[in-house]
Amino acid sequence: MTTNNNLILIVYFLAMVNAFMGSVVFTTQSITYVQILWVAVYITLLISSIYYILVSGIPSVSDASDATAPTQVVVFTDEGEESDDRLGIHFLMSNNTVVPGPHTRVEYTFVFVGTAELSADDCLTMWFDKFHPESSPHWNTKNTARFTTLNDFRTGQYLNYDWALQIAPLADYDGANLSITNKYILAGDADPTKNSVNRKKSCAIIQKFKDADKLIDISSDHMATMRFQPELLNKFNSMHNFMESIVFFAFKLAIARMRYDHPVAAAGVAEGLVNPQLGRGTNYKSVKMIHEILMAKDNDGHGGRWPSPREVERSSRAAATKYFRNVYGCPAPSSVELSQYGADCLSHRDSLKCLTEINECLSDIHYIASGHNESRPVLFNEHPEVFYSNFDQENIPEILIPMWELFKENQEDLIPAFNPVYDLFAAFVLVGEMNGISRSTYTPDQFTECICTEFD
Repeated sequence: MTTNNNLILIVYFLAMVNAFMGSVVFTTQSITYVQILWVAVYITLLISSIYYILVSGIPSVSDASDATAPTQVVVFTDEGEESDDRLGIHFLMSNNTVVPGPHTRVEYTFVFVGTAELSADDCLTMWFDKFHPESSPHWNTKNTARFTTLNDFRTGQYLNYDWALQIAPLADYDGANLSITNKYILAGDADPTKNSVNRKKSCAIIQKFKDADKLIDISSDHMATMRFQPELLNKFNSMHNFMESIVFFAFKLAIARMRYDHPVAAAGVAEGLVNPQLGRGTNYKSVKMIHEILMAKDNDGHGGRWPSPREVERSSRAAATKYFRNVYGCPAPSSVELSQYGADCLSHRDSLKCLTEINECLSDIHYIASGHNESRPVLFNEHPEVFYSNFDQENIPEILIPMWELFKENQEDLIPAFNPVYDLFAAFVLVGEMNGISRSTYTPDQFTECICTEFD
C-alpha cells in the first residue's frame, strides 16, 4: 500500500483524536464522555466516507506502481480459428519487460473482431472457455487486460490509447472515435498494391494514422519467415489447450485449403497461399517440408507397392483445377481442359501446378498414414476435391484421421513445418516499439532468441 499525503493526514487526525480522548479521561475521570465523543467521531467519519465514495468512487488498493497511470494499448484481433492470435495475446500478457518512463505496467484492451466463420461474440466466448489462462504460470501480474468486441468498441466515445496493434482485418471501422498518442502498428503491408489480408476493409483507419504519421506496418512476406523453433514452442508446454491448438492448426493449414467462398479467396489470397510466386506460398512450403520429413523417416519401411504416379498426378490435378474454378467462379472443367490445366477460363497454370504438387504430396502422406495399404484408393480418387479448412478438432473428416495421428506422432520432427507465427511476431514488434526498439526487420533467429527471454 502506498504512503501518501492523505494517509498521513488520516493517521495524524486519529492520533490527535486519541490524544484528545486521553486528556478528557484524565481531567473528568469519566468514560461516558469518551464514549459519547467516540460515537460522534464515528458518525462523522461514516458520513464523510459515504460522501467521498459518492463523489470520487470506490478507492482501489494496489502497489506502488499505481502512483502513475498504466500504458494503454489496444489490440484488434481475429482470435478464434487460428492459433497465432492467441499466442500473441499470451505473449503480451506474459511479457516481463518494463516500459521506460513513469509507466511501469501495461493495460491491454483486446478487441475481438470475429472471423469468416465465427462472430466476435463466439470468438470471445471460445477464448474464455478454452484459452484464457487465468492460472497461467507465465502471466505478468503487472499487466492487466479487458476483452470486448468491435461492435461495442466502435460505439465508445473519445477512446484514447498510447499504442495500437492491428492483427486482423477491421470490418469498415474507420477509427473515428480512436486516438493514439504514439504509434499504430499494422501486421501487414499498408501498400494497397500488396496482398495483405489485414488490410481488407481497413483502408480508412490505416489512412487515418498514416496521415497522422503514426503508422508502422510490418511486411507480410517478412512475417511469413517467422516459424516455431523448439525453444519457442516449449514456452507453451505447460498449457495443454495452447499446445494442442498449435499442433492441430499446423496440421489443418497443411492438409486443407482456404474455402473457395472465403471473402478474400478470389482476391488472390487463396492462390498466394499455394503459389510462392504470387504470394507467401505458406501452404506450399509447409506441405513440401512435411512430405520431405515423413518420406525420409518412412524409407518405405513397411514395404508394399506405391500407387501409380500417373494416377496420383491425374487425381491431384483434377482436384486442383476444381478448386481454382470454384475460387474464381468458373464452370466445371471438361476432361480436355483438365489435360491443359483448364486454360480457357483459368489461366493461372503455375498456381495449378503448385496445388497439384501439394495434392501429390498429401497423397503420399495418406499412403504412409494408411500403413501402406495397397487396397486403399489414391487420396484424391477417394475424395475428389481438396479439403477445406472449416473443420475443427472435434469434426476432422474421417479420411484425414490417420494423417492426423501420423502428424501427432511425428510433431517434434515437424516443428520446422508448422505455420508461420505472424501475430506472435507482430506482438513482439509492438513490445519492442514500446521500449524504443525497432524489431520489424529481425531475422527468425533474432526473433526466437529475444522472445524466449521475455516470457516470465
